[in-house]
Amino acid sequence: MWFFGKERGRSSVRDGWLRLSRPLAVVALLANVPHAWAVDTSQPAMLEMFEASWSTLQNRMPDIFQTGYGQMWLPPPERADSGNLSVGYDVFDRFDLGSPRNETLYGTENGFKSLVSVGHQAGLLMYSDFVANHNGFNTQSNSTFVAAGGYPGFVMTAQPNAPFGDFHDPSVTYQQDPVNGSLFGLIDIAQESNNQFIRQPTTVGDPNNIPAGTVYNKPDPNNARFYPDQALGGTQYTDPALGTTFTRYNFNANNPLAGDAVSENATGLLMRNMEWMIQSVGVDGFRLDAARHFPSWVLNYFDEATFRTSTRTNLDGSIQPIFMFSEVADGSASTVMQYYRRDLPNRLAISASDTTVHGNRDVLDFPLFYSMVGNLSSNGTQNNWHNIVNSSVDVADDGL
Repeated sequence: MWFFGKERGRSSVRDGWLRLSRPLAVVALLANVPHAWAVDTSQPAMLEMFEASWSTLQNRMPDIFQTGYGQMWLPPPERADSGNLSVGYDVFDRFDLGSPRNETLYGTENGFKSLVSVGHQAGLLMYSDFVANHNGFNTQSNSTFVAAGGYPGFVMTAQPNAPFGDFHDPSVTYQQDPVNGSLFGLIDIAQESNNQFIRQPTTVGDPNNIPAGTVYNKPDPNNARFYPDQALGGTQYTDPALGTTFTRYNFNANNPLAGDAVSENATGLLMRNMEWMIQSVGVDGFRLDAARHFPSWVLNYFDEATFRTSTRTNLDGSIQPIFMFSEVADGSASTVMQYYRRDLPNRLAISASDTTVHGNRDVLDFPLFYSMVGNLSSNGTQNNWHNIVNSSVDVADDGL
């Protein structure tokens, strides 16, 4: 099944980041050209492609290229809680993208990496859905699931000041509490919890290891590939939004098992998962699922995780920015704009000397969508374009 969609972002000529509705003035500087040109351009069309395997998408890439798509939005690639036929929003293991004879609905980790690589060869930016609000349907009431280890990398047993481990009370629904309640029965992550563990342990007997179950969260030397290699040296950054200074280490592409396991909380695991998806898998950004159902401050940590993380560079050696766009299903522009941050000095490139964290995340335009739905469903005396023209977040961000 083919889905067509778009996201506000990169221009079709790949020379800057533009709004959908803004013209780009292309100035002719050739000696014999007497006049400048003013040309309307938009970002390349995005293809939202679900319900097809990674191999099918890779085989269709020539068609996608010929059609002119410049961006692709892909479903969550991680192992799902309800089985290998799930579309993926009930996350079980965030670092398991499928393996031979144990594929996800879409395929394997190597198949996903191959698809991303082929998409890059076709000139596409490849975005993955990222589920940061919740895991799957199993809760602490399933004692067998908890005894097996629960969700890999997460604690389900009571901890000091955290009676439900890394999660919120599963009996509270999102209708009762939109931020801390469970969404459609999916266990809600407590991003504010600070249970410090080595969440994918590599060494038996380390006192910082996450509590092991009978099946999951056991030490495994192969888990080292899910961690950056500190021996490569790090870069120090400052983050004005959080008022912090931190050191970023990169994953070792040549020797993945050289990674260094470190203690972190649940939000730290989500950040590391983003970094791994960018550096080891190769994605160019994320669509953030159910963003209004987790605290908006979490997005500042995602800015830290994604700023200057890409290993892809432009021809001049500058770093290609990672782009995120949030799903905030609300008709109020003032509500949706709380999830918007576009303060990169240059939305096409990050200087290798820039060590101040900036945000490069937008929002899906639900205020415009709801306005259009309401207008088009009204009777003929009320469906005036003026009901729509100023409702978009494209107006809300800068008045233009």
